[in-house]
Amino acid sequence: MSNELLEPQKWVERYADMMYRYSLVRVRDSEAAEELVQSVFFAALKSQNSFAGKSTEKNMVVRNFEAQNHGFFQKL
Repeated sequence: MSNELLEPQKWVERYADMMYRYSLVRVRDSEAAEELVQSVFFAALKSQNSFAGKSTEKNMVVRNFEAQNHGFFQKL
């Protein structure tokens, strides 16, 4: 169990490149990839109050990323 505190001010620095590269490979459109990454950060910010510290910050952000990617492809 993790007692990690969230540091949203560092999320872009820590996770944006990884998520953008992955999204770009999947959607093959730079604007769509950027929008996906932005939506991930927005969703993670909205859900940060429910973060109980039972996982890592990275795990929480990546779970939001997976959900946003899934939602993107459902819309197609």
